[in-house]
Amino acid sequence: MPISIEVHDGALAKALADLPAKVNAEVALEGATEIASMGTRAFNSPRLRPAEWPPLAESYNSAKKKAWDVSRKSNRGRGSYKQTPLVETGALKGSLRVGGAKPDGEGFAASVTSDRPYAAYHQFGGNSKSGKARPPQRPFLPLKPGARGEIPKPLTLSEDGWRYVKRKCEEAIRRILNK
Repeated sequence: MPISIEVHDGALAKALADLPAKVNAEVALEGATEIASMGTRAFNSPRLRPAEWPPLAESYNSAKKKAWDVSRKSNRGRGSYKQTPLVETGALKGSLRVGGAKPDGEGFAASVTSDRPYAAYHQFGGNSKSGKARPPQRPFLPLKPGARGEIPKPLTLSEDGWRYVKRKCEEAIRRILNK
């Protein structure tokens, strides 16, 4: 699920345009790293999510609790059952990776990806064209959500996401220029 972010901030875009290519690539990586970090932290911090996550369906929650009760007996009662979406194993949370920065015609772009095939279903929600149930939208990356089951084009950072990423990019520019 690669993500490409466009800069639409006059001062930041000008600062990036005036920088050498190597520095521009470094700043793109810094921004992508912040997006991945926010996505990972959103699993534990609801305030970082671009939209509130709906609760688990009652049928799914009952089956999950029943499975937990069985496994708890074999684990000698350690831990407690939590009704938390998207964190059963932590595989999705731990799967966000930042790709290398590449020229994109107007600067550099870096990608944020997940190797989990269900990542897009959770980020954008699923639709049931096949009749198979799909999860509701539970976005973890700081992107403006689109309609359920639709990947918006272009992908755009949420206001909070943009604020965090812009700050990280500006810090990177200052750090690089002060070397």
